[in-house]
Amino acid sequence: MVEVGVFLPNLFLYSVVEAAIRSLGAKPVRVERGTSRLPAVLVLDVEAVPGEQVLAWARAGVQVLAFGPHQKSQEWNALRAAGAVVLPKSRFFRELPSLLEKALAAESP
Repeated sequence: MVEVGVFLPNLFLYSVVEAAIRSLGAKPVRVERGTSRLPAVLVLDVEAVPGEQVLAWARAGVQVLAFGPHQKSQEWNALRAAGAVVLPKSRFFRELPSLLEKALAAESP
């Protein structure tokens, strides 16, 4: 079973993401600061993690699916250039099933 890392301090949002991951047959895995081994796919709130860390994960090949407030969308260009998918929160949750489906398809053997 493919694992998807989830770094979300908001438990309500965590449960929404967890349900979406499970609906696609994958296993959600809680990721916290200092986690050394990350799954190949990671869902996170860009406000919960320092930008440099998100950038490092994306550059290391982790498929980062992230959201944040639309007011800060200009700050996401470096993350996107590194391969991360970063969307405004409202759009992210609307598109989450298809984002996860694409990411999981890329990880399937």
